[in-house]
Amino acid sequence: MRQEQIHKTGSLAGASDLTIIAPIKKGFIPALDAVTYKTRVKRVLRALHLGRTTAHEYDLARVLSDAVERVGRIHSIRIAVLEPENKVLLAVTFDGAWESYIRVIWQKVSRSLDLIFCNTENYDLGWTSSFETWCNWLRTHQAESPFFYSPPGLTYQDTQYLRSFERLQRREADPAKGEMDSFAISVSSAESISDTLTDNGLDPTNSGLGDGSSANYIHTKKQAFRQGVRSLAGLYRLAEWYLPGTDDGKVLKCAALELLREFAPMADDGAGDEFEDAVIRARRRFKNAMDWFVEPAPEGREVPGAPAKLEVTRECDIQAGILHPIVNANDGCLIFLSFTTPGAFATFLDKKKFTSATDPLNDGAISIGLGLTVEGMYLAGYSDEEISQLPEEFVQGMESRAGVLGDVRHNHPRRWNRPALNWHVGVDAADLAGHATAQRISFKAVHAVLQLRLCNGNGNEKVNRQVLLKEYEEKFGKLNGIAPLSIQWMSRLVNKSGQTREHFGFLDSASQPV
Repeated sequence: MRQEQIHKTGSLAGASDLTIIAPIKKGFIPALDAVTYKTRVKRVLRALHLGRTTAHEYDLARVLSDAVERVGRIHSIRIAVLEPENKVLLAVTFDGAWESYIRVIWQKVSRSLDLIFCNTENYDLGWTSSFETWCNWLRTHQAESPFFYSPPGLTYQDTQYLRSFERLQRREADPAKGEMDSFAISVSSAESISDTLTDNGLDPTNSGLGDGSSANYIHTKKQAFRQGVRSLAGLYRLAEWYLPGTDDGKVLKCAALELLREFAPMADDGAGDEFEDAVIRARRRFKNAMDWFVEPAPEGREVPGAPAKLEVTRECDIQAGILHPIVNANDGCLIFLSFTTPGAFATFLDKKKFTSATDPLNDGAISIGLGLTVEGMYLAGYSDEEISQLPEEFVQGMESRAGVLGDVRHNHPRRWNRPALNWHVGVDAADLAGHATAQRISFKAVHAVLQLRLCNGNGNEKVNRQVLLKEYEEKFGKLNGIAPLSIQWMSRLVNKSGQTREHFGFLDSASQPV
């Protein structure tokens, strides 16, 4: 029996949820004190939160960036220790899709999460693991969120923009100038704000730290150094439970370097620097912490570089039009197919009439390509386990992901202009407006999508369409159990000068519309 596909990530109008529940290791940590892993993770969370409350509530000017804000997509994050279950709970509300968000946190804050989750069972360190390995651990420990709410349509970037807008409106006495200045507001990343502050004393968000003068530069630099030393002292207290020289000690050191991103180059910058005296005083008072922090960083994961050239050993196994464009194909059609039985589908697939990347496509040739839907793969006999190995975006489908992609309200799936049940119309099948009266097909009824493309037809649209339909009938028309549902005619747009025009309107035919 086919299992229901469960999508654990809750989403609403572009915002999504991630809830991780991981069991804490049993026993005591490898340290001199008799401390359990549960006690250690609690102390870590308290220390991290204390540093954050000091930075956000006490400091008049927060110069160092917050690791959470560097992600640039997080609305809120909560980490708790569940008792008596002895599990760590992570709950995050963020913008966009699960997959892109996870890749960002793997790149930017995985070392900070390692400091917490290294206390849980069978955890794969994000800093030393591949993205696929770390992602698999998260999926395994992710809890389903059947109910989720976040203010619809309000992104993290929106909140930063509105904060800058409100500050501008409060400080600008001239309404006209304030309105003009508001058009120039841009949302800078947390890293760029901190870098600009420490480099020249100028705050891109105009928070009142000055205009980049020499005096202001020294003031912000001192603030950054003071805040960095204070944070380092707090983190180094954790070395009592993450012993230097051990694997746990490496986790703490990596997390400290990530959390104190801007302070790291300052800590070992004494000679010739205008703050040499401050560095000397810090080393005198926090010698162990400073020496530990400036030690060479532990080696992390190896990120493979992009290949200089795409190497494909068997292009004959790849359909035409995927690796390289079919440059001389100007007309075509999409045919949505349904099959009555798995046997009928198998007979269709066994025909092997599909065009590969190595097949010659001269003038008058027709390229035939095939795409399967999730429903089609189930009909073909794929198991639930095999389907679960496919990209989650494909398994979910466009309708389920519409909110994450921004297709809401007027663009909601229930208002989509679905294909008409028009196979019987044939050559004269036209694109119908959404309000047009016509019987429509359900996407779940589609098992396969067949694409036929004619290379350099005779230029007569109707004749080219007849050629394409004849090709379909000769190849597949006599098969039993196949039901063509809908046909959509395709054509390449060419301007008066003979240049191909992309359907979104981009002249170069390559720009991304989103």
